[in-house]
Amino acid sequence: MWKFSKFLFATLVVYAAVSALGVWWATKPYKPTLQADSATLGFSVEEIEIRSTDGITLRGWYGHPADAQAVIVIFHGHRATRSQGLALARTFVSTGYSVLMVDFRGCGKSDGSLQTFGVKESEDVASVLRYLKEQKHSLRRVGIVGIGTGASAVILAHQQASQCAAIALLGPYSALDRTIGNRLRARLGSNLHPLDTAFEWMLRYRIGRPLESVRPIDVIGKLAPAPILLAGAMRDSRTPPDEIQEIFERAEEPKDLYLAHDITRDRLIDLNESLLRPKLVTFFDGELR
Repeated sequence: MWKFSKFLFATLVVYAAVSALGVWWATKPYKPTLQADSATLGFSVEEIEIRSTDGITLRGWYGHPADAQAVIVIFHGHRATRSQGLALARTFVSTGYSVLMVDFRGCGKSDGSLQTFGVKESEDVASVLRYLKEQKHSLRRVGIVGIGTGASAVILAHQQASQCAAIALLGPYSALDRTIGNRLRARLGSNLHPLDTAFEWMLRYRIGRPLESVRPIDVIGKLAPAPILLAGAMRDSRTPPDEIQEIFERAEEPKDLYLAHDITRDRLIDLNESLLRPKLVTFFDGELR
């Protein structure tokens, strides 16, 4: 009995330690050593700073060609920076759009010590759109691309995002507790309920919100009347195609769904070579031209 108790205690300690390490890794600042430099982007940009609603300074690039009549904002995903959307930005600039790319809090060159899977990042989305209004841009001439967690943050910022002309959402999650479970299973290859529970409890403490209360699927309908393009990958373990379909069904018209066959999530959001790029240009041309 004593040996069993020791074994059980050791197992619980290991679970707690693994969970704590996982939560720390998932929420810690993402500050890669090598980051793209504005001088090598291939188009002219202005270095900008935006103060988020809670005082965090966000930093980004704003490229605005003289003849551009509309601007497209690109919000990156989890553990990424503004550079994730760089290839897409080059495409938009070459087709006559202004582009705005900002590092979320805790990422790239923005301030902040925490990533929150879209919870606080939704405040960053709202702050970026407020910045554009202050720069005398009508939000009816603004398009949005949200990538992964950035897409979920856009949905959570529906009050401001709904004022925009068009919104493309690439692989958003439907609910935070669901996507965390999906991510753990994808990494560990199995269902480990004690680890799931410990991880979720620690993450709840870390981000200051119950995971089950963060549900983009419940508010995606509030993005109306902005037209939506929702994209997913058939081989996505984080946001499987059935989940993308559920999100799509809860969205209001006008809306369009694109499920890419035989590719992974990473391939979908790898906008350097993605077949999604021309589809995005066509979508925004139809709404912003």
